[in-house]
Amino acid sequence: MTIQALAWALDQPLPGNAKLALLALANHADHTTGFVHFDLSAIAREASLQERSLWRYIAALERNGYLT
Repeated sequence: MTIQALAWALDQPLPGNAKLALLALANHADHTTGFVHFDLSAIAREASLQERSLWRYIAALERNGYLT
């Protein structure tokens, strides 16, 4: 986890569930590379989302430039 990634995620103008997904991903970001190596079920649980919904939010975040 990086504090910078969490702070950045908190500052993004996103609606509730999208922001929760981004925060959960940021919580698992590698502090040197920024890459997220995650267990989908753990991220979904942290974001209080179903895994299927999380995939949709990840795709939308990527489409809108929040993730690469």
